[in-house]
Amino acid sequence: MKEEEKEDIRGKILDNIAQIEDELEAIKPKLYPLKKDCSIDKVEHKALKLEQNIAIQRFEEAKKRKNRLLFALHEIDNNQNFGLCKECEEEILIDRLKIVPESIYCVECQNELQKNR
Repeated sequence: MKEEEKEDIRGKILDNIAQIEDELEAIKPKLYPLKKDCSIDKVEHKALKLEQNIAIQRFEEAKKRKNRLLFALHEIDNNQNFGLCKECEEEILIDRLKIVPESIYCVECQNELQKNR
């Protein structure tokens, strides 16, 4: 992988991390325990609880993706094998890395791994 391609991917990773940090901050207020409020009925309380559970899942997924991006940032700076598929050791297409910079598998290996799950 060329150095200019690495710089492009590094920029995409940093942009994605910034977006995720904004998303995490936006989700945080929805994570606090629901207060008992006499003015809401059981159905409304269940709806709020469901909304909170969805927020918790979104928060956890965003944190996981941020960690994968941070790992990719570390790899791009410290591992000369960055951009090689962990399965077949072929180069991951640059277009894939531009879209999903934390990719560790090429499209073919990723599809095969998903089929075998």
